[in-house]
Amino acid sequence: MNNIFVYCEIEDGKVADVSLELLTKVGGLADTLGCELEALALGHNLAGIERELAEYGGDRVHFADLVLIHNWSGRRIYRRLSRMRTE
Repeated sequence: MNNIFVYCEIEDGKVADVSLELLTKVGGLADTLGCELEALALGHNLAGIERELAEYGGDRVHFADLVLIHNWSGRRIYRRLSRMRTE
């Protein structure tokens, strides 16, 4: 079975509230479907983010702490990820 991925938006080095709410809601769906919930976070100064995302239901957490994208908007990161997925 496929897992469910949630892209978590980072605002000023912290996970956006909407992303944490989404993790919580989607975690229930993942349990119902018998799959894992995977959280993805990209940003800068993300120390400890894996624990926070796991607390909100992420079974697996993927993150990249990149100074290169420290000033990118969540929308810009999402567009880049979308392009990668289709290539």
